[in-house]
Order: sequence, then C-alpha cells, then structure tokens
Amino acid sequence: MTLTNLAADYEARAQSGARVTNDRVRISALAPDPSAARQLKASLNQLGLEKTAETDYVVSGLLPVSALDELAALPSLRSAFADLYVLRGRGGEDTFVSPVVSEAARVGAVDGEASLALRADIARDRFDVTGQGVCIGMLSDSYNSLGGAAGGVASGDLPDGIDVLEDLGEGEGSDEGRAMMELAYDVAPGVDFAFHTAFEGFVGFSGGIVQLFQNGCNVIVDDIGYAGDPYFQDGVIAQAVDYVAEEGASYFSSAGNSADASYEADFEDSGVPGFFTFGGNLHDFDPGPDVDAFQDVLIFPGETLRFAFQYDEPSVLAGVEFSEFPDLYGGEAGQAPTSDYDVFVFDEPSTDGTILAISADANSTAGAPFEFIEYTNTTTSIQFVYVAIQKFEGEDRRMKYVNFGGDRILIETAEYVEPGTSTVYGHSNAAGAFATGAAAWFNTASYSDFLDAIESFTGSASVNGFSSYGGLAIRLDEDGNRLASPEERMKPDAVASDGDNNTFFGGDSGVDDDDLPNFFGTSASAPNASAVAALAIEAAGSVSPAELFAALEGTADDMISGAPVTTVNENATPGFDDRTGNGFVRADFAIASLLGVEPVACSAELALALSFDFDGDGDVDGDDFETDGANDPDQFLGDVFGELAAVTNATATEFVDLSTCTFAVFNPFTEMVTYAATPGGVIGAREEFVFAGQRGTADLPSGTLPDGPGAFALIEGDVAVGASVQDVLGSVVASVVYLNDETVFGSKSGGNGAARTSGDQAFLDALARVRGEAQVASGPVDVTLVASPNPVRGRLSVGFGAAEAGPVRASVYDALGREVAVLADGAFEAGRHEVTLEAGSFPSGVYIVRVSVGGDVQTQQVTVVR
Repeated sequence: MTLTNLAADYEARAQSGARVTNDRVRISALAPDPSAARQLKASLNQLGLEKTAETDYVVSGLLPVSALDELAALPSLRSAFADLYVLRGRGGEDTFVSPVVSEAARVGAVDGEASLALRADIARDRFDVTGQGVCIGMLSDSYNSLGGAAGGVASGDLPDGIDVLEDLGEGEGSDEGRAMMELAYDVAPGVDFAFHTAFEGFVGFSGGIVQLFQNGCNVIVDDIGYAGDPYFQDGVIAQAVDYVAEEGASYFSSAGNSADASYEADFEDSGVPGFFTFGGNLHDFDPGPDVDAFQDVLIFPGETLRFAFQYDEPSVLAGVEFSEFPDLYGGEAGQAPTSDYDVFVFDEPSTDGTILAISADANSTAGAPFEFIEYTNTTTSIQFVYVAIQKFEGEDRRMKYVNFGGDRILIETAEYVEPGTSTVYGHSNAAGAFATGAAAWFNTASYSDFLDAIESFTGSASVNGFSSYGGLAIRLDEDGNRLASPEERMKPDAVASDGDNNTFFGGDSGVDDDDLPNFFGTSASAPNASAVAALAIEAAGSVSPAELFAALEGTADDMISGAPVTTVNENATPGFDDRTGNGFVRADFAIASLLGVEPVACSAELALALSFDFDGDGDVDGDDFETDGANDPDQFLGDVFGELAAVTNATATEFVDLSTCTFAVFNPFTEMVTYAATPGGVIGAREEFVFAGQRGTADLPSGTLPDGPGAFALIEGDVAVGASVQDVLGSVVASVVYLNDETVFGSKSGGNGAARTSGDQAFLDALARVRGEAQVASGPVDVTLVASPNPVRGRLSVGFGAAEAGPVRASVYDALGREVAVLADGAFEAGRHEVTLEAGSFPSGVYIVRVSVGGDVQTQQVTVVR
C-alpha cells in the first residue's frame, strides 16, 4: 500500500491495513539516491517521525497520520509504504479433550504443555540439559508495553536479566514477545533471553535480527510477517536471516496461520479490457478453455477480504547488502519492477459494476510489485464479490496473493483456488530460516489417547488446520535478476506444538480444565522449537545451524496421511511434504542424533539390561518373584512397579528408545490384552531406573491397571487390544504379574533364544499361579470385554472371556439406550471367545457394547466413524 492515497482513505483502510499506534502509522520511505535520503530523513524528522531506522536509501519509523499529506509532497521522496504487520499468534481451532496431567519438571507458576508434547522433558532428564549457555533472541511486537514483565520474573515464569534492546512504548503492543519467552522458558529453563521489537519497519526488523546476533544470541526466533515482504525474491529481512545463519545463529520463524488461503497463477490474458481501458486486459482465472476474468469470493456478514498481491518482478526492498554494514545498515536500493498490475473487487462480474475495493499503485514508480486489497461485508446478508486483476502494462508474470487475518476460509473456498497453495512467504521462506508449523499440544500422542491409538497412520501429532502450507518458489536473486530456474524452498521445515498455558496472553480455550490463557498459532510453536534447539546446542557443545536443522528434521516424526479419520493431517504425504514439513519435532531424538547415539530399541539387546531387583539386594533371584510392593492404580507404574527396569547401560551416550515397544496390560484369567500403548521413547527419568510409561509420570485411564490380580509387560513390536498372551510369546522383553498390593510375581526375558523361552515360560507360570491363588482367595473373575478397533469403520471384533461356563449375552446399544444388535446369547464354556459386528451399516456416533456373564456385567464405549 503506497501512501499516495493513504491520507484520503485513512479511516477506511489504514486502521486495519497498517498498524496505527496513538494516531501514528509505521512507514518505510524510499529516496531516489543517498543525498536525497539525507534530506528525506531531515524532512521526516521535521514532520514528527519517531523511532527511525535507515539504510542509504530507506527510512523507517512512526509518522503522525496528520503528516501523510505533507509526506506525499516531499521532493526528496520516491515512494512510501505502510508497513503491514501480520501477528501470527491469533490462530486456533475449537477442539475439546480431556488431557493427561503431567508432573514433568518445569519452571514458574504456569507451565506450558510443549515440554511433554515435544519430549523435551525426556531430553532434559536423559542428557542433563536445560539450555544453559544459550541466548534466545526474540522478535515480536513488544516485551513490556503492558508493564507485566516484573510479575513474570517474580512468579518464576521468566528469568532475571532479560536484555531488552528495543521495545515499543507504553500501551503500543500486546507483549506477545514476552509470552513467547514464557513458553520457551518452560522447555529450556536454563536459557538467557534478549528482545528486540520487530515493529520498526523493514529496515528496523532486519537490523534487529543482526543486533540480537551481535549481542550474543545464538538462537533467534520471530513471529511477525510483513505483508509487503517479497514473495518471489529474498527481501531485506530474509537477507538478514541468511546473514546471521551464515555467521552461526540458528533462526526460527513462525510459518504462518494462513493454511492454503492463497491464489497463485501465471497471468493469462483474457482479452477483457480492464477498468482502466487505456491500460491492459484482465487476467483469465479459468485454467480451462473458457474465459473468466472475475473470481467469485463468498463473504459472510462482518467478514473481511484482506490480501496482499505480488508478482515476480524485483522490489527495491530487497536492495540491502548486509556484508556492507557500516553502522549496521548500508547497501543500495535494489531494482524496481518494470510492469504494473492493479487489483479490483467488484460487486458483479463486470467492470461496469461498482468498485468495492481497489489497489492501483504505480508499481515501477513505487519500487515494489505490491498491491493490497481490503473489503468488509458490512451488510446483514451473504455477499458474492468478484476479484479482477489487470496487467496495466509490462510482461506476463507469475502472480500470487495471500490472505491475512482470521478469514482464511474466504480464499480457500474462492473460485479457482487450488488446495495446498503455499502461504509461507518472505523471511519465513528464507533458506536460513527454520519455518515452524503448529500442532496443538492436546493433539499429540503424549496427550491424546485417540492419536496414540492411530499413530501408525498419523505420526505423533495432528497439524492445526490454520498452519501454513509451504512450497513457494523463489524466482529472482537478491539483485532482482531472474533465476535460470525457480528455487523451491522446502518449507515448513517441521511442526512443533502450540496452545500452551502462559500467564497472560490469549484466552482460556477450555481444553485443560483451568482458567489460564492458551497461546495458539505458529507464534507459539516457533519459540517452542527454538527452545528445543537451545537444549540441543548445550548437549552438543557446538553445532552449526545446518547441523542442528538436519538433526531436528531428520529425527522428526513423519506426520503421514491415510488415517482412519481423514481430517487428521489431511494433505500430508509420507516423507517431507508442504503441509507438515519433515514431521513433528522430537527433542530427545534430535539430541541423540547430534551426539551420534544409536538408540537401544525394544529388543533382546534392551532385554539384556532389564532386571527385577524388587527387594533391592542387587541381585535378581528367587526372592524377587514374591515381594511386598505397592500397587497404586492411579500411577502408570508406581513404587515397586516403577522399578521395572534398572537399565545399567542407559547413559547419555547410550540412548534408550522404547517407541518400538508396546506397554500392554493383561487380564490374568482370559490372558487377553486389555490396554496397549506405545511407551514413547527414552524413559530414564529418575537416576538409574527406567520408567516404562509414555512419559514415566503420565496416568493411565481409570481402571486400566487394576488393584489385582493383574499383569503388564513390555513387548517388542505392535500389540493390539484383544490380543492373547499366546500372540506375544517370544516378544516379551519384561513383565510383571501381581496378585494384589502385597504379593508380586515377576518374570523377565534375557538376551538369546533360550533365555527368552525361559522368560516367556516364567511369565506363563506366574499368570497360572495368580489365577490359582486368586480363585482360592476371592472366587472367579467372571468376565472381561475388549472391543476393537476403536474408533471403527467396518468390522468390530468383540472379545470376552469367562473364568467358568455359564450363560452369556453380548449386545450393542445406541446413545439413546436402545438395543440395536445382539452379538451372542446363550451358554458358553469357560475361556476366551470372540464375536464380530458389521459396524459399517451403523450411522456415525457413540455406541455401548455390553457383555453379561451371570451377575457380572462389563461395558465398553465404541465410536463408529465414516
């Protein structure tokens, strides 16, 4: 948006298009040459410009709105732009779950959830790291504009001594940068922080990046996008990112919250004259043989169509060479575009209609291939509007617009928009940046039972619907010369978690049963990823950005598609893809990779290190097969059970990975698996003991581990609910069988075929002994029920077992309590039985499977999906 017409339509456009603070607007003004630039700065200072930053050609700062007319008349001015900011922390989706409560060690009065989601708790414990010695430099709107920083330090949610290089004034920002620090501090509680506002225009933002690096920050992260940041060329901010990356700083940037709300195409002449009939024709949106010069966009009442349009010609905003900084800034203006494009919004598909919005700057004069459109439906009815693009003069070029704001659906559903079009652009698309997508913490396997159940289809997290797609190709070099072939940047690099609790920023989403605000968006995932980087840098001692990014990307959990529920990671593909990048960040795996550590998997090699020294005498002997121990059903593995595996070789240089294991709970009478979950990785959380749990401290669902009799085991490979003991013999790495909270039987397997056989037999013998003693003590346990898979699309398998013969009735009820199917009704022998239900004929919804044997009744909730 140039300022030639900004004063006239300030009320209509500037308040939402350009950031206005106390009747001042942030601008970047360009001069035609260095001598004029000096005069321009002097004139701007006379007009009241504040907080300036400059190169030889560009001056940025806050200018009073009342001075816009005088600015346009300055003889030393070539052009001026309103700096359009995009705060990337406002996205989110309404999803409600009942999360697992974690006891992972973090800092402050309010704990974010990323520590568990990203496995940073495991990494801290396993590799004894906190991020100490690492400085994370934050760039956002403000740090202490609201005045709450001292309270954050006092509560322990921020460290002392944060170095604030440049901040906004009182009441001028939201302090999103401080909220980002709170999230990162929970993940890496040993780091130092520095802050620089990113709200000082193109030059001030880029200079802030370099200042943070020169101030000693070896990790830098931002969550700001400028709408005018060049799409098809590395602009001044992207060049700053690449500069610090080449010098050794690891740069993280939020990928954005625009999903695929973008239109991109080569200009095709429709033959339809434009609104300016003395100029060129309109673009043909229809990719087929027909001609359509108007793109239909549906706008609901109160919604706003707001997008930045660019095309692949040079921008003067890409003209700074950072190697030539005399006083941090320097260089010369880049090339200007030679073509001119204009964008319109009409109320009907015709240039005879009413123009609802127009952006028709003289691009070659202004120096940037940039237009900005904004239109709000102020009516009470749904409204169709029609976008038209006119090539006023010049060459046919690649064109693109990206939607901004919370109304991305407008563009995603617009006519001729291709799904999956990139919205990662500008400095987030720089070669030296780690562009970070977002997945809500409660949609990660660490917290979601549903995702844990279908992880083999989805990976360990579900990407947020708003998280930006990558795939935008760079077509011009920094000097504005056209590349021989487009350079596609592999973005986003990976996905990290968002939605964390913090002390003040955002609103309470209701997902975590507290009143604390939740911080959603890639603005939250980027600082979380940067904190993982801090842990890795401390662990490795010294690591280049390229080596660090390779470790993060190479160990990320692939967020593949093909899940039973198609909306989970929709449009993701195996391996790298434009939707989820390389996958979901795993802190412990990344650090192990940097240290050159090969994980000890769930196998015979791991079994060699397992022991059951229950009585604590240092030996595994007969005394360990019957000992006192506490069985707390509310703990995943409590007390004695927590000492399941004393892994003597689990040191910082020998990484134990139990993600190839299944933790299974058995019913000793039917010998069926009643619960199965992947433990999830390194679990050496307490001195020499390894805890077989998803995080070692996470609770199981209520009733999963009964007071007794019971049994559980670590099993090599995948095991499904409903499997029998016979299905897993030969794969048991370790197991525990207990009668009650006073009598525990244990068995273990060794490291070769013979020892494994004896270990399996010990497991079977312990089960038989529990059954015998339990029946003498308390009589038979009548029935056990397992229905799988759950959720189910087609055939549902219902397994049940009875300790003695008797009449059995198995039936299915809908949500209204009506019996909709009878699966079994008659006499059954003692033992395990299985019946099936063709659930594919049932409508989607929740059903109850009920099995009764004599007076004992078991029920299980099952979800049918389509």
